[in-house]
Amino acid sequence: MPIPHYGVLAGRIFDRILATSHDEHYHMLVNRGDTPQRVAINTQSSTPPSQVLYYANTDLPLPPVVSET
Repeated sequence: MPIPHYGVLAGRIFDRILATSHDEHYHMLVNRGDTPQRVAINTQSSTPPSQVLYYANTDLPLPPVVSET
């Protein structure tokens, strides 16, 4: 069942800006090249539920190396 106004973005994060006391958003730049996407995550929401849930997998296997002989 789709949720209106929400979606999923998959890609590699190549830049980020941490949230500060002056800007409560954590900014990420995803997908270098022709289709970069900027993602802003509100880290200090006062409206319940205010928890930020995420999953980060930093232990991904490298793709197989194919050599042409």
